[in-house]
Amino acid sequence: MRVMDSFAWLSQAVLFVVLGLLVTPSNVLEVWPYSVAIAAFMILVARPIAVYTSVLPFKFKNREIGFISWVGLRGAVPITLAMLPVIAGVDNAFMLFDIAFGVVVLSLVLQGTTIPFMANLFKVRIPNNKGPKEEHEVWVSDRASITLYEFEVKLGAFAIGRHPKDISTRISPEGIHVFALVRGQQILAINEQTKLKFGDSVWYAMSGDYADQIATVFNDTTLDRRAIDDFYGDWMLSPSVKLKDVPFFTDRMKFESLEDTLNTKNMWEQTVAEYIKDSLKMAPVAGDTVAINEKWLLVIKEVDDQGRLRTIGLKQLEGPTVV
Repeated sequence: MRVMDSFAWLSQAVLFVVLGLLVTPSNVLEVWPYSVAIAAFMILVARPIAVYTSVLPFKFKNREIGFISWVGLRGAVPITLAMLPVIAGVDNAFMLFDIAFGVVVLSLVLQGTTIPFMANLFKVRIPNNKGPKEEHEVWVSDRASITLYEFEVKLGAFAIGRHPKDISTRISPEGIHVFALVRGQQILAINEQTKLKFGDSVWYAMSGDYADQIATVFNDTTLDRRAIDDFYGDWMLSPSVKLKDVPFFTDRMKFESLEDTLNTKNMWEQTVAEYIKDSLKMAPVAGDTVAINEKWLLVIKEVDDQGRLRTIGLKQLEGPTVV
């Protein structure tokens, strides 16, 4: 699959180079008002309407629909389609091609550079600091491959001051093999006195599934903990605990909720997992949120391979819940 992805990216790069040979920058600038108008209509009107009507039946939340609408990048396909009038010899075909090219460039620049910002704005970005920085699979034969993982030593990480092979007592030194240690853009020879420093990059070849464990050692645990608390809340709940047994929910809160909803009594008798699944009405994924009331929010943190909830965060809100 990674080989095919590489071929796909290479094909797109070649396609853009070839298409770029057909573009005259001065002509694109002459029709830029049309490109701006069309790009604004596509980004702000056409795509949001199309996305909203398409995904609304699948129970997506408004903030998720908003983010999906924003990341509709225009690429090589519109430019390729814009070549058809040129090939057919249609009048003003090159003007249409220049306009389409301008729309694509505006889309890539505007939407492509603001994806992280919009993910935070729509609150769909899940804090994840548990994976390796890079991961590369190297095939050594037709049937055998080695996966190399890169980890960067962050400020405040447990790995600082440790030997690259002795970073954790939970990981056997025989289970990981140091491929390279990069410091200051230079490969550093490793000996018994080698200690990791902030900014170092270590490449490992592993015989077991230790990537997430090693990542927690290399990342800034303080910042990671703060980001997790901000997103998931300060308390973690078991999926099997009943809502009525959570000590933060007072009898007065349950009584007031009961006056508003006839099914609230059943709600408090439900487990956290049952309440989330009944509220979502779709397969839960990490980052999904379910409001209990205006002050409390359940945030899914972990879901296993079978779709079972493993860990749920309980978050207290200062204002009304927006989901």
